[in-house]
Amino acid sequence: MKESIFPIVREYLLNSSIPKFFNENSRTVGFRYQSYKNLSSMNSSKKTIFLATPYFGEWNAEHFYSLHIGYKTFIRYSCPIYNCHVTKEPSQIHKADALLFHVRDLEVFSIPRRYSPNQVWILYSMEPPWLEIRDMQKFNGIFNWTMSYRRKSDILMQYGFVGRLPQPMVKLTRFKERLISLRTKQNKAVWFVSNCNTDSNREEYIKQLKKIYPVDVFGGCGKEFCRPAETQKCYTRVAVRYKFYISFENAICRDYVTEKLFNPLNYDIIPVVLGGADYSTVTPRHSVINAMDFNNPEDLGRYLWKVSKTDTLYLSYFWWKSIYKPYLQPWMCDLCAKLHNSPVSRTWDNLDEWWNEGHTCSRWSNNSFTLHKNNRFPFYHTKLF
Repeated sequence: MKESIFPIVREYLLNSSIPKFFNENSRTVGFRYQSYKNLSSMNSSKKTIFLATPYFGEWNAEHFYSLHIGYKTFIRYSCPIYNCHVTKEPSQIHKADALLFHVRDLEVFSIPRRYSPNQVWILYSMEPPWLEIRDMQKFNGIFNWTMSYRRKSDILMQYGFVGRLPQPMVKLTRFKERLISLRTKQNKAVWFVSNCNTDSNREEYIKQLKKIYPVDVFGGCGKEFCRPAETQKCYTRVAVRYKFYISFENAICRDYVTEKLFNPLNYDIIPVVLGGADYSTVTPRHSVINAMDFNNPEDLGRYLWKVSKTDTLYLSYFWWKSIYKPYLQPWMCDLCAKLHNSPVSRTWDNLDEWWNEGHTCSRWSNNSFTLHKNNRFPFYHTKLF
C-alpha cells in the first residue's frame, strides 16, 4: 500500500474518536469506536510489544501494517497513547506485555512458552481465510486477542475508513467546478492490476464487462502503464481522463475490503466495487457502484453507460465529498490504547470458529457468483525459538 495516497491519520486523530463503521442512517461516523480521552501517555507506564514472528518473512518491513522497532510507529502517526515500545530481542520476551504473531509466518512449533499469565498474545492478519493457514484448531487456548479486518476481531485493523471532515468544504462540490472536470473525462473505466489470476476470478468478470463498456487496464495484466504505479501522480492522471475506477478485490470474502476501494475515493472518479464487504457500512450512500447489485457484467456495463451519459447522475456520486474524507485506519493506536486500558480477560478456545465460520468466499464462475473453498496452505513458514 502506498501511504502517500492517504492523508496522515493525525489530522483526524487529534480531534475525533476513531470510527470503525459508517453509520448509513445518520450519515455520521460511529456506532463502534474507541475513545482515548480518558488515557494519557504522560501518566501511563510503558507497554512492551514483542514481535514473535516477522511480517511476511521480514523483520524490518517498512509497511503501514507492520510495527517498527521502538516507539517510531506510535509517534509517527500521532497516537494519543504512544507509550508502547516494540522489540524483537529474545532477551525481552519474558517481560513483554504483549506478543504479536503474524498468521502467515506462524507455525505451531514456533510458539514460545508463556512467561506470565498477564502477557497478551495477539494473532493478526490482513489476508482473507483462503490465503492463510486454515487449520486453526491447533492454536486453540493460546491467543488472547485477534487483530484483523474482520468485525469480530478484538482489534479492528482495516485498510481505511471514511470519516467526517473537521470543517465542511462546500466549495469542493460546487456543481459548476465538477462539470468543468467532466470535459476531460472519457466514457471509460480504468483498472490498475498486477495479479492476473485471482481467487475471485475478477479477471473473467472484467473480460465480459469489456464487451459492453470499455475498460483500460494498467499494470502487469494490461497494455497501459503509469509509473510509479498506484501513486498520487497516477491516480490524479487517470481521474482526469476516466469516469470510473475498477476496485475489484482479489478475494470476495466477508468484511474484506482493501486500499483498492479507499485509494480512488480520494479523487473525482467513481469506484466500481466487487468484494465481500457490506459497502453500506464502509462508504457513504451513493458513492460507489457495486457490481454485486447487478445480475451480470452486461447489466453493470449498461448502467455504466447510463451514468456516463447523464452528467447530473454522474455528479451525484460526489455529494459526500464536502462532508467526508477517506483516512488511514490507525490500528496501531487502537493496539497501544487497548494494552493500556484492557486487562487480559479471555483466551480464544475456538480460533477455527473465528477464522473460518461464515468466511467461505465467493468467486465469479459460469456467469454467477458461487461459494468457493480453497484449501491452499502458505508455501513458507518461519521457525522461531
